[in-house]
Amino acid sequence: DRPWFRRGRAHDGSRQEKGVSHDSMGKSSVFVVAVLCAAIAELAAAQTCSCVRRAEQTCTALESLGDGLCSSSSFSCEKCECVADGEGSETCNVNSASALVFTDDEGMCALQTVTYAECPASTDAGWTVATQSANIMSCDSACAAAGGACNVDRMIALNNLGAVNTTAFAAAFEAAGMSCDSIDAVSGAFYAEPIYPMVFVLSGAPQICSYNLETSPTCAATRSNNTLNRRICCCGADASCPL
Repeated sequence: DRPWFRRGRAHDGSRQEKGVSHDSMGKSSVFVVAVLCAAIAELAAAQTCSCVRRAEQTCTALESLGDGLCSSSSFSCEKCECVADGEGSETCNVNSASALVFTDDEGMCALQTVTYAECPASTDAGWTVATQSANIMSCDSACAAAGGACNVDRMIALNNLGAVNTTAFAAAFEAAGMSCDSIDAVSGAFYAEPIYPMVFVLSGAPQICSYNLETSPTCAATRSNNTLNRRICCCGADASCPL
C-alpha cells in the first residue's frame, strides 16, 4: 500500500512514473505522476489513525496527456480508510505524496499533495471463534491473539447471511472449529450489543449459532458477565473468511 512507480513515456516523449497512493484520509486512488527530475518524494508519516481495511474497492489511475490534460482508468484494489477513534480494527500511518489529480470536469490535472492511509502488514487467521471467558471477548482481542486483523465488513456480511443462507452461515462457524446444532435470529433490547454473530456453548447442550439483523457487529464490542457465548470473528482479508 505504499506508492509504487513504473517508468514510461508521455505522449510528448518525456519520462513518467506511475504511483499508487491513497487520497484524503484513506480514500484510495492510483495516479500516474509526471516526474522530470526524480522519483516522487513521499513525506515521512506524521501521524496515525484508527482505520479499517477495505477489499475489492475501485481505484483510479490518472495518466498525463500533456498540456495539463489527463486520462483515467479504473481497476479493483484494496485500501485502508481512516475512521473515528476506537471504530477501526487496525492502526494506519497517514502519509503524504505528490500526485496528479483532476482539477476540473474537463480532464485538466495538476500535481498536488495527497494524503492517504497506509495499510499495515497483516496476517490472515480466517474465521476465528473468540476464547470463552468470564466476559464475551471482543473480535479485536480474538484476532490479536490469533495473529490477524479484525475484518468488520466480513463479519457484517456473515451476520446478514444468517437470514438468507443458513448453510453458508453455519459453514463459517465450522471453518472456525465450531458446529451449529441450530441457528437462531435474535432481536430486541436485550440483544442490542453489536456482538453478533456468535455461538452459545454449554457442555452437553446443543450449540446455537445466532445473528441479529437489528444491529451490525463491531470489532471492539464485548459484553461482561457472560461465559456461555463466543463471538465469531473474521481475522484477515475477505479471501481468508469465505462465505
